[in-house]
Amino acid sequence: RGEYVDGLWVGIDDPKREPVAERLRAALVLINTYDPLRYNRLTRDLKRIWATPLHGPRACFYYRLDACVLNPRYVLDEAMTPELLASTIVHEATHARLWGMGFRYEEEARPRVEAICVRRELVFSAKLPNGEQVRDRAEQALTSYCTATSLSNAALAKSRDDYAVEELRRMGVPNWGIRGVFVLRRVLRPFVTAGRQAKKAFG
Repeated sequence: RGEYVDGLWVGIDDPKREPVAERLRAALVLINTYDPLRYNRLTRDLKRIWATPLHGPRACFYYRLDACVLNPRYVLDEAMTPELLASTIVHEATHARLWGMGFRYEEEARPRVEAICVRRELVFSAKLPNGEQVRDRAEQALTSYCTATSLSNAALAKSRDDYAVEELRRMGVPNWGIRGVFVLRRVLRPFVTAGRQAKKAFG
């Protein structure tokens, strides 16, 4: 289920649909009010904003749907402010813009790509009346997150696995079931990899 806001489809996959929608609307209004140029670019670079737990604990740009994807629990976190949420959307919209320009998210390019997106958050923070939290978070990310170690394939794979375990436990899956999921994934991985290679080879 979703609605359109200035051409953006805003969809929510969560029982707490209206509280999530309210926060997303407030964040978009904040961007439009204090950085209208960025907002106009955002509505061109993104087609969707999708609140769903499917793609991780916080936020990401999902290129297949041209979507800024946010976890509903991240959106509704007690510490989340409209400024921080707006900054997150600005960050992911910058990923969309870079992707549209041909910059991919290969391992060696990630620190540079993430640094560009975080610096857009810094620029955005300077335009907000209450941008201190956004600025502080961005400055911390530049030093602690935008590094080859934090963004390596191994680090991202571990982060995905940790999140998968957390979600399975939240759904009530017992530990033996969780172990079975990961065993099955290891068994299937060679077939998935072969399929992707065949798709690349034959289009």
